[in-house]
Amino acid sequence: MQGKITRIAVTYTVDTTDGPRHTFHGLAHMRRHIPPERLSELLDDLTVICEDLLAAREPNAANGLAAVRESRIQMTSEGQGREASD
Repeated sequence: MQGKITRIAVTYTVDTTDGPRHTFHGLAHMRRHIPPERLSELLDDLTVICEDLLAAREPNAANGLAAVRESRIQMTSEGQGREASD
């Protein structure tokens, strides 16, 4: 299943003399301030992690994976049918 990282939300807590300070960093902010090669590596790593997590999930209607899996099965069976008739 191929996908694409479209959003990232990172919360980061910094200990200060006034106590913990919570910060938030989103993908748009990262694109402006992180060197492209570092962001690319992060997105590649997160994509692999997401693919592993999706592969481990049981498909059901609530997580949307049942429809994706059914679509892939249908595409695969249609492709096999064409190959067999060629």
